[in-house]
Amino acid sequence: AWSASQSGDLVRHTIATGLMDTVCERGEAIRHIALHPDGKQVFAADAAGSIRVWETATLRLLFEIACPDSVSGIRCLAISGDGRLALAGYDDGRLCLYHIPTRLCLVNLKSPAPVLE
Repeated sequence: AWSASQSGDLVRHTIATGLMDTVCERGEAIRHIALHPDGKQVFAADAAGSIRVWETATLRLLFEIACPDSVSGIRCLAISGDGRLALAGYDDGRLCLYHIPTRLCLVNLKSPAPVLE
């Protein structure tokens, strides 16, 4: 199991043993976490607008993805069923669709309406 905190910690919980491993002590609030469908990667989206990806077995940081035009935090994150796409929703109403293998933003849409809480 995984959890995240407002202080920027990403934590892996081993349910069988009760042990916890702190993966990242970033400092930016982690707002959303998502697992790759194969369970080999965990994605953490933060208040600074970055997505960081860790390998779940080694807890090694693999790469980072950032929206090229947004300066706001990520509000939500989803990974496609095949694990090739990530959709991030930003505080400024922007949606970015990323191709995970290349880390490229395929679609960058800005909503004309304000973001609702």
